[in-house]
Amino acid sequence: MKFNPIVAIIILAFLVRLVGINFGLPLELHPDEGKIIYPSNSMSVHFMESLQGLGDNAFFNPHIFYYGGVNFLILTVAIKLTSTLGHTFGIIDFTELPTIFL
Repeated sequence: MKFNPIVAIIILAFLVRLVGINFGLPLELHPDEGKIIYPSNSMSVHFMESLQGLGDNAFFNPHIFYYGGVNFLILTVAIKLTSTLGHTFGIIDFTELPTIFL
């Protein structure tokens, strides 16, 4: 078997990111992350109201338009899907903000 340096670099990069995955939590050290996560979390909490066109978050309106809308929609669906599956199987608890940031 031949040694492949690309595989070693990829494994090392994965391990470095895995060790530092919770850097700065529960604080918000990166100002841009909160500006996308808070509206997405709000839209995921009011997910059914948004589907029905009710409430302030109707039609998945993030109320922040200096970032692309696709970021908010993808993150909203991801938060809703993982929180539903996590709550169903008891794996992930999305009641704390550091878990959502992670």
